[in-house]
Amino acid sequence: MAALTKLYHRDLSVPQSQSLCILINGKQMTSLSLTLSELYHEYRDQDGFLYMTYMSHDVFG
Repeated sequence: MAALTKLYHRDLSVPQSQSLCILINGKQMTSLSLTLSELYHEYRDQDGFLYMTYMSHDVFG
């Protein structure tokens, strides 16, 4: 998940002053140490898809 978050951050041109969070099924924040396979097996929908959304927020400091 850490690598995926980094790719999204770069490809979406998110400024360094913002952090990127990935939500599973619209509500579940995940640990960055989990693999996509682990997330898929735990949170996949009945239709077989893993629904992920992202959001960014300002980081202070």
